[in-house]
Order: sequence, then structure tokens, then C-alpha cells
Amino acid sequence: MDNINGNNDENRQPISVLSDNHHNFNFEKLKSEPKNVLCMNEYVGHISSSDDLILYNENDLLYLIDYNGSTQRNIEWKNGCIYDICWSSFLNKFIILCLKGIFTVDPCRWESPQIVKVKDCLDKCACRDQTLLVTSYSCGSIVEECSLTDWKIIKKWTLFDYDTDEQRIKCIRLLNDTRVVLTVNDRFEIRDRASLTTLINYIRIGQIPTSIACLPNNQSIVICNYLKTFTVVSEKGEKVTTIKYDDIVYGIKYLTDKCLLAVRTMDELRLYDLSN
Repeated sequence: MDNINGNNDENRQPISVLSDNHHNFNFEKLKSEPKNVLCMNEYVGHISSSDDLILYNENDLLYLIDYNGSTQRNIEWKNGCIYDICWSSFLNKFIILCLKGIFTVDPCRWESPQIVKVKDCLDKCACRDQTLLVTSYSCGSIVEECSLTDWKIIKKWTLFDYDTDEQRIKCIRLLNDTRVVLTVNDRFEIRDRASLTTLINYIRIGQIPTSIACLPNNQSIVICNYLKTFTVVSEKGEKVTTIKYDDIVYGIKYLTDKCLLAVRTMDELRLYDLSN
């Protein structure tokens, strides 16, 4: 294998392909008509979800919809370019990374987004329970763990020297309590939650994989938008299956309570029921 991250070669394991393609999900449904479709303006924005609500941005508006694809409400966004959005079950709020810093949005009260931390060079975010990870790219691919009580930085890791390696994190997610998954350049990586510098495994996806949706069975769905593919990867880094899609995808998010995968294309938000 290629040398990707310093002296961590001993942590990597061989990649294999699983014979059981679907486990508890029917990924073939991604080839069929979606359960619901919401038409959108042509805009490449971001998407996130709680267990049953979806938040996405379009031009200068934030939209909140339910799992049926019905628009609940929208609110004006005046804080510059949005880089990423994630959901915090601990705060019961959406977290937005943008040009001005970190903002939160309460889907229940639905008031103007509140800034909680002023910080520049933010890029991607991931949240699970009381853990928030944010990446920045000013001096390479840096990952910081922030407290959700006072927003102070608890830990900081530098995964790559951008000037030397020319590598940048495109997406980061907390798979479970012990694993973090991310996409870097043309590959999908699994890293140790406690020490992000420890690379457990990686798999080449092709071109640039851009988004990840984590499933409750510890599988990950990885999109490679220009190849129009969904690749399902196990917790061990084994390729489960690859589904060819009919359109370029810019973002995906899994709604746990409803077994729905939200898929964002250029002009539609499509909801797929992945249950068997």
C-alpha cells in the first residue's frame, strides 16, 4: 500500500470485499424511484439532519423540512458562505460552520442563528453525543475537538502537512464511539477516535469522494459525485457494495428513526427508504 500517513503502515489491514452485500439495508432501492422528491433551485449547498428533520441551505435561506419532504419553515441566512452543517443531539440544535465562525440553529424555536464561536479557516464538522470535531486548512488538515458546553478547544491534531502532502479533508464523520471516518483526496479513511493520527484502514474510492453518511450498523455510505457512485464500506474498511447512480450527488444524510437516506442533487432533494 501507499504510504499515506507517516509511520502508521503497521495499523493498516488488507482490504477485502464482503459477500453479504446488504446486511440490514436494501441499497438496491437507490436505483429505483425515491420515496419523496423535493424540487430545489439549482444550487450546490449543504445538508444535515436530526433523526427526523432535515436542514439545508439554498442561496441566502435555511430550509427545515420533515421526513416526508414537506417544508416546515425557512429563515434568512446573513452570515456568509456556509462550509458545513451537522446535528448535535446533546444541544438539540444544528451547528453551522461558516465564514464568520460557528453558529447554532434551534429547530424548535427557529430563531435567527446564534454565533457561539468566532474562528476563521473552518472547513468541515462532525458531531456525536457531546463530541464536536471541526477541521481547518490554514496550515494543513487540522482537526480540533471542541467542548459543547463552553466551545473551548479540548484537543488538536494535525493529520497532514498541506504544504508537503497536498492533502485535505473533504468530509469527516463520527462513525461510533471508537472510530472516525473521513475522505481525503481519493480515499476513504478509518481512524481511531481517541488518537486521530492513528490510521486503522483506508480504501481507494476513485477521483474525490465528497460526502459520507454513517449508518447505525457501523457501515458508511460514501459518494463520489462525478463518478455518480455510492460505495458502502464496513467498519473494518471492507467494501460492501458499489451502486451506480443516475445523477451527480452533492450531499447525503441518513435519518436514523425513519431509515431514510436524503440525497441532494443539483436541483432536487430525494428521500430513499433503505429498509428491507
